[in-house]
Amino acid sequence: ANAVNNFNLNKDDLYVEEIFVNESISLPRLFPRAKGKTDKRKKRTSHIKIFVSKYKKETQEI
Repeated sequence: ANAVNNFNLNKDDLYVEEIFVNESISLPRLFPRAKGKTDKRKKRTSHIKIFVSKYKKETQEI
């Protein structure tokens, strides 16, 4: 969305060049158990980065 909106590129000319998924913070959550007890679980989150590039049009002379 940023490449189309911010740089006025045509979305049909774009392709995914690289994708990175990195670990982010873990949030503690309580998980209900039997007899009114609880366990702690970590809710994991991620940072996702997607890099797009514009296709290069190749022309050949005949």
